[in-house]
Parts: sequence; C-alpha cells; structure tokens
Amino acid sequence: MINSILVPVDFSACSLAAVRYAARLCGEVDAKLTLLHVIEPHHVIAEMAAPEGATELEALGCHAHGDANAAFKEVAAELGKLELEVHAGCSTGHPRDAIVEAAAKCDLIVMGTHGRSGLRHVIMGSVAEQVIRRASCPVLVVRQ
Repeated sequence: MINSILVPVDFSACSLAAVRYAARLCGEVDAKLTLLHVIEPHHVIAEMAAPEGATELEALGCHAHGDANAAFKEVAAELGKLELEVHAGCSTGHPRDAIVEAAAKCDLIVMGTHGRSGLRHVIMGSVAEQVIRRASCPVLVVRQ
C-alpha cells in the first residue's frame, strides 16, 4: 500500500516531470505527496556571506532557501488544481543522503533523472542511481 510518496526536486525540467507523475499517482492511490529540495552547503561561501545570527539555510550563497520557497510556490500553484495533500521542505547536505533519510518515512520515491551517460555520467555521477542503491523503499525513476 502506498500512503506517502517522496519526490526530490531541483526544479529542473526532469524533476518537475517527476512531480507531475507522482501527483497523478497520488491521485490514483490517495497518497500524500512530499516534495524535498536539498541544498548542498558551501561552507566557505556561507561563512563569508552569512549575516550574524543567520541560520545555516539563510547563510547559503544566493539565498538558496528563499529561492527554493519561491520555486515551491510555483509548483504548488500547478498542483493546487489537484486535490492532494502536499508537503514541501528543504534540507541541507548531500542530496543522496538527505533523500535516503527522508525516504525512511515514505513508501515510494519518485525522482527524475537527467539521463546522463558515458563520460558525463562517470564524472557527474547519478543521484538517482545512488538513491536506488541506498533507499529502504522502492524508487521509480522518471525521464523527462
């Protein structure tokens, strides 16, 4: 039984395709949709740019947390037409680790893939592949 679906989003076209796919699936099985954006910390930049008293998320370069909230609002507007229970949040750390940790509370992960192959795949790696290897629940990978 699928009660909760996690969708990691980086707001690329392929991750938004995964959101749309997961939203349709949630509608069919009456599941809760959780969107997760992971911000990789850049400690040196954050320490130099952080105003005194800023939280770790606020200290990240380019105000990444605020940018993610604005992007989530756009996604929420698109999903608002559907009658779904949607939760969205941000996390910091390596995407693979944050996704696997968040997936402990979910029944399924639906995530997009950029579909890199060859040398680009060797150099860049694949977060989707790493999540598939480590997640405790099934992972559905959606190509754009």
